[in-house]
Amino acid sequence: MGPRKHRTGPRTAAARGSAATALNRPYRDAALLFAALLCIGGIVYAPALAGPFVSDDNIYLPLNPWVQEINLENVGAMFDPTSSNNLVTANYAPTQMLLHMAQWAVFGRNTVGYHLTNLILHALVGVLFAALLLRSGAPLPAAGAGAALLLFHPASAEAVSWISQLKTLLAMSLALGALLLRNRSRAGAAALFLLGLFAKPIAAVGLAFLVAEEWVRRRDNATTPVDRASLLIWGLLFATFASIALVAYRAANIGIPPVSDEPWIMALSCATFGARYLAMAGTTYGVSAFQEPPIPNGVGDPWVWLALALGLALVARVVVAVRERLPELPYWIWAAAAFVPVAQILPFRYPMADRYLYFILPGLIGGVWFAAAEQWQRVPTARRRAAACCAGAATVVVLAIFAVQSYGRASIWASNAGPTLDAVARWPDGAQAHRERGRALIYNNMWAEAIPELRVAAERRVLTLPHILQDPILAPRMGDPRLQPLIRDVARLEIELLTREPQTTEYGWIRLAQAQLVHRDFTEAEASLASARKFDGMYGSLIEQLETLARGRQALGPSAPLR
Repeated sequence: MGPRKHRTGPRTAAARGSAATALNRPYRDAALLFAALLCIGGIVYAPALAGPFVSDDNIYLPLNPWVQEINLENVGAMFDPTSSNNLVTANYAPTQMLLHMAQWAVFGRNTVGYHLTNLILHALVGVLFAALLLRSGAPLPAAGAGAALLLFHPASAEAVSWISQLKTLLAMSLALGALLLRNRSRAGAAALFLLGLFAKPIAAVGLAFLVAEEWVRRRDNATTPVDRASLLIWGLLFATFASIALVAYRAANIGIPPVSDEPWIMALSCATFGARYLAMAGTTYGVSAFQEPPIPNGVGDPWVWLALALGLALVARVVVAVRERLPELPYWIWAAAAFVPVAQILPFRYPMADRYLYFILPGLIGGVWFAAAEQWQRVPTARRRAAACCAGAATVVVLAIFAVQSYGRASIWASNAGPTLDAVARWPDGAQAHRERGRALIYNNMWAEAIPELRVAAERRVLTLPHILQDPILAPRMGDPRLQPLIRDVARLEIELLTREPQTTEYGWIRLAQAQLVHRDFTEAEASLASARKFDGMYGSLIEQLETLARGRQALGPSAPLR
């Protein structure tokens, strides 16, 4: 017995050591991949790391009183879809706002910390996406390459370099985490999914992926029970969230016109947006800040025909994947589900954006890889090694090109003017271009040419009264009689939009009062300010200033110039 015990002991210890090593290896691989992606990402996105608060960043952080003090009242405002906080930011993203609150307490106005947070989350997204590909059956090299393609695609630079796109990174990482966790902890996965929705509604792609994954999972074992509990819980969470988020969406996007009032033009537009996203994903064509592609005017538009060809090809592939329950199916469903919210079914400003492709890309990368893996079986065995080397070399070249392009895209976000200049150069007939040309012409005292440019920007809602009041070129010239007709028209439109439904926030009443003051509706402005006072919120001093202004202008009479 003694010798037998002696021989058994070492074998058992070795077996246990081997098991522990096998168990720890995935975590080691994940840590190494994270470190590699973070280090390379630090180099690629270095130009943006010290960049300032740009565009929307200002209303999310330095100009947002709700994130600058940690208390229950401010936390409650973040979850209230009708609060002034959500109206000011034009988004309903409590998870993002809570993290911004914590960031402000630590970093204040030092933007480096915010950019590093985005970079770390971006690297985490890569690790989680690689893990999802592995779970679906991809080998480790392919999973790592897929993660790198996502992280260094030039369209991803916007989400990493723009501080306020924290919501995109949070939503992606939480949705991926929920999908990976659901087989271990149903409650934990559901919590991550809900937090992802509260970061950005597009995290709902996790539910679409889950449904498709359950379908594919029964391919080899039809007796495998469907995870009905997760499907039910996630479905209820999404339905509850959607009913709340729609309230916030309506308030935040008031006055944003649809792409077209004609249904067939609307349908063609949705199709061409999809084709443009596919072209941008595969070729990087169209990557830019504040995208404003032209709307198709009929079936003669080349993008319509490209949309038809690509759409038919994708539908055909999805039909095959559904019928045969192929592992690529959940990824095609992911890509489609990520496109639906940005297809302008519900109108919002800028139908296309690099940051929206960030969520579409994982679906396309996974779908293409698994579809290619399916066809790989047809390659003669003798040629597979050469084909694999060629594919690997091509991937390295593409990644190198992506990294160089992303470095250039990151530099655009290193200054306040960078994104606007990029948009003007890329879309010369866009609303941003019209607004910037108008501002430049006024600065050079070329009023006759400037006003038509600004009117186009106002019609497309990128020149609103808050824009004018805060603009360093336009605000000082508000009293000029050459600008006043335009400003009054802008104010009238604001009043029309803001009075369609009763205001429910302090900020909403203040914005209405500002428009009424500019339009010289002094009595109505005082009434709006009185309604704003009832909230006893963040803007007490501003309300007092506006009340003084209203009384002063009323005393001067309706012909008093705007100042």
